[in-house]
Amino acid sequence: MLGDSIIGYSIVGLSELGMESAEEEIRLPSSYQGKSIIRLEADVLSGIDGLCRVVIGSNIRSMDDGAFRGCERLTDVYMEFSPSACSVTVLDQDNPVGLMMGASEDIKLHVYSSLYQDFTTDYTWGHYARYIVGDME
Repeated sequence: MLGDSIIGYSIVGLSELGMESAEEEIRLPSSYQGKSIIRLEADVLSGIDGLCRVVIGSNIRSMDDGAFRGCERLTDVYMEFSPSACSVTVLDQDNPVGLMMGASEDIKLHVYSSLYQDFTTDYTWGHYARYIVGDME
């Protein structure tokens, strides 16, 4: 399911068909009907019980707190973007790592090794440094 904006779409959830076809790994689409998908909203992956790995393309510009909520088996998120290209919307200032709310405690955010330092020292992404692994080439 998509929300529409002027420059692109937000993924707000998966359709029933999308949830049925999602198994252990899902690669989020980069476009829909010729427009980029630019945002992941809270609870976007909620209800996909067996999901272990997610690949997020370079098109994503924003992710909301709680985007991984309900993904208790999700352990690996592969992020194909730079920290300056994608922000995290922090909804709860008392919980600056809200993106991880309701996700597995073992979750890792995989980034390109060349961007590891950029992520871990970034104003927003730096809150997630303990989850970030620079192991992508």
